[in-house]
Amino acid sequence: MERAQLIAEYRERIAEEKKIKLKSTELDFLIEYFIEALAKKKNKREIVSLCREEIALLEEGYPQTTVAKNQLPKYRKAITTAIEENSIPLTTATTEAVSYQVDGEEIAERQHRAYGLMKYSKEFYEAERGVAAKKNNEQQDRRKPIYPQALIEIAVECIKSRSPYQVAAGLALLTGRRLSEILIKGKFKATAHPYAVEFYGQQKKGVNPPPFVIPVLLPASELIEAIDRFRQFTTIENLKELSAHEAESQTHEKINRQVRKQFEDVLPVIEGRERLSVHSLRGAYAAIATQRLRPSQQTPQRFAQAILGHSIGEEQVAQKNSSATEHYNRYYTVDQKGHPTNFDPYITERYGAIPALSPEVETANISVINEEEEDSKLKSVAVAPDDLIELMTQQSLAIAQLAQSVSELKAGNSRLHKENEIIENEQDAAFVALASKNKKLESELEALRIQNQELKAQQAKLAQIQKVLGGETVIDKDQTEPPPPQDQEPPNDIKPSKAPVQDGKSKEKQPSHSQASQRLERILPMFRDFNAGKDFGETIAITQSIFSSIGVSRPAIKAFMEEHQQDIEELNNQAGITSSRHNKGKDVDGFVNYVKERESEIDNQ
Repeated sequence: MERAQLIAEYRERIAEEKKIKLKSTELDFLIEYFIEALAKKKNKREIVSLCREEIALLEEGYPQTTVAKNQLPKYRKAITTAIEENSIPLTTATTEAVSYQVDGEEIAERQHRAYGLMKYSKEFYEAERGVAAKKNNEQQDRRKPIYPQALIEIAVECIKSRSPYQVAAGLALLTGRRLSEILIKGKFKATAHPYAVEFYGQQKKGVNPPPFVIPVLLPASELIEAIDRFRQFTTIENLKELSAHEAESQTHEKINRQVRKQFEDVLPVIEGRERLSVHSLRGAYAAIATQRLRPSQQTPQRFAQAILGHSIGEEQVAQKNSSATEHYNRYYTVDQKGHPTNFDPYITERYGAIPALSPEVETANISVINEEEEDSKLKSVAVAPDDLIELMTQQSLAIAQLAQSVSELKAGNSRLHKENEIIENEQDAAFVALASKNKKLESELEALRIQNQELKAQQAKLAQIQKVLGGETVIDKDQTEPPPPQDQEPPNDIKPSKAPVQDGKSKEKQPSHSQASQRLERILPMFRDFNAGKDFGETIAITQSIFSSIGVSRPAIKAFMEEHQQDIEELNNQAGITSSRHNKGKDVDGFVNYVKERESEIDNQ
């Protein structure tokens, strides 16, 4: 692609206010063109001009914050690579002297001028860090509640789907891995613990990062089986030869759409964000795993940074806590009634602590003290009779056995408490299911009642026709023409389908259930025609309320939407609509008028 054509399309998207103004592949092309041009610049003036023009081009479509965070680092990396490959000459005119400190030591060297120019000022980054810190603090001060069981149940259903994007959404919650790690980079190996796997392929840790153990929110055997099935999807297999960035670029929109569709009712959007994403599920995973699988003696911060891969191996011991973990501390767990929950030892008591995540308890000093105390006791009773020593030994054994029994009783009590909570949850779920079924039955009963009324009306019409054919025609008080003789056929102008005359006025026939269904079938494709070419904010979702606005009875709408559920979902998905609340706050009169105009055109044909 030529640079001029690329820039023209970029500016066209800016004018059209498109969300994606510059595709990742197009940015890569721009960087290549920039490096080629930079290699030809021989002095400071030319290099400064080129760098300023390139930054100004990026700022046409993106705010400085986005340019600084997502685009300029790629330019600087490309400059470094080009220098290493000797593609850019380093001369006195193209370089400048710089100095910086490494571990307290002053380092002085010369670097290419473009490397320092392709970034903003020091003051800009300090201000950005202040804004980011404030936003991060606000999100931690206003964490959102999540009910772990509801999230896990949805994720388990997701990994059974035939859609690779829905499966990816489920795996993101159950493993807590980044998108590229789920798609291609990550490898998961079973361990001796049923809720832990050994994970390979950590992103953002350089080349060949060491494997580490992570907890998972589903039995490891079931999870690994789901991952193997997921990697067999043709869509996912085709990503194998791509880079992590390319794989994410091709799939992240569709996967994030599934995240919102599947989890929006149980996973709140964090403070300062507009909608859910895979990143949201990673934060939810950290909160759930910390509550359910953390060793009791370890702090939540230390555990979370280990399972998210922010600090692995020797880093976990030798370095200070990772600041990156703070950006995932956005949720806290609650029970089904919304009450905050603390550490739940159910899994760790039943299966033990997860290996490599459970720090060893320092017991050496305790053991020495106990041995010294025992030696002192033995010395103090050395002159006592043998039977007294035997009695003391028996008492020590009894105390130890009693302590073990108390520990077992506590563990048993915790298990019973957990099992009781599970039973309560199952009972609540059964009640909700029963209420839903009852509501459905009420809807069906209402539809049957309407059908019964229609049948009665038809029977009345049939009786009227039979009377006419049998010579018992009902004469209106204003009718002057006598009835036909018994042996004579009724006049041709008697139409059985017409309603009987009452008080000189004929009653208008109300649309039947089937007529309403036929009308809805004609209206359904109109949604696609109406939404075609419109911005997402102007589209209209197919819902029960929009059908009501058009003038169709609710029982008929319910019956129609149940029968055509798949078609309705497909039409909504074509328009990118996944939320049932899409029409909230919108003026739907435009669509209602559109339907009336279309129906009028059809009637006049």
